[in-house]
Amino acid sequence: MFNRRHFMLAGSSAIVSLSAMPHALASSIGNAIDFNDLHLEGKGSYKAKYAARLKQNFYARSEKGSGFLKLESIIDGPDENKLEQFTLVFSGRSGLPDSLYTLTHLSSFESSYLRLDKSQLTSNKYTASFSLLS
Repeated sequence: MFNRRHFMLAGSSAIVSLSAMPHALASSIGNAIDFNDLHLEGKGSYKAKYAARLKQNFYARSEKGSGFLKLESIIDGPDENKLEQFTLVFSGRSGLPDSLYTLTHLSSFESSYLRLDKSQLTSNKYTASFSLLS
């Protein structure tokens, strides 16, 4: 199963290998790869994709637990140049631990990986925060 440690190790090794390459070679490789194609959900704004699914149901599953969630709201983050920052707020049964979840939209069956954290204020609310280059 893919977990946070594997993700961090893979990302770290990619950064180290790119920093070890000559600048010209690294820039030519970077220009050849369209990093937008690496997103599971395709191109476009993540915030817009989740805004279209507001008040809809999702199924969250991980090694630590699973459950049905409803996307309740989207909270805008600080307005930064070249960053898309926002927080998704989900409601569902209480008791899901903080973890990396596979979140599947129940109507379209599209899945993505999200880190869900318990809300500090309410036991049945969960948040996923984003800070993405736009």
